[in-house]
Amino acid sequence: ACRETLTTCAGFVHISCLARHASWSTRIDDLTADETPAAWMICRLCRRPFSGEIELAMASAYWKKHVRIRSTAQHLPGHRGAAMKTFGDALVTRGRYEEALPILEMYLEDSRGGGYGQEFDFVLYENARDSLADCLRSLGQDDRALEIIASVNKTIEALKRLTSTQ
Repeated sequence: ACRETLTTCAGFVHISCLARHASWSTRIDDLTADETPAAWMICRLCRRPFSGEIELAMASAYWKKHVRIRSTAQHLPGHRGAAMKTFGDALVTRGRYEEALPILEMYLEDSRGGGYGQEFDFVLYENARDSLADCLRSLGQDDRALEIIASVNKTIEALKRLTSTQ
């Protein structure tokens, strides 16, 4: 069932059961460094990535769990961003750009943070920029994509100058 669609699967699968299974070791009150998107995106039986509608449904469940969590000392940083990227990318892969846009915008905004005593992650910020710009281009918003690329690049250059002088 992990390789098929929800309507034509050879076996049967309940998304809520898969999400509950992925969530067992990752309760909101007990997030650990062991939680990765893989817990949500890879079948625990065959060890292959979910595909099709199953992949999208699991990405959505992962995002819904983590979107309400702000990274704090109690909740390890990165889970919220990984959930946003995973769900946004799953939507983009299926050509659902309008739905992906607000999620990828939120991902870019969150990746700008680096708060809670963390170092700024340039690669994460660049990946968020690229995901959002690709989505905007797919929607025919090339000018806005270029504006975002320029803005992020300017921020990165300023932060690199700032960190090199410290």
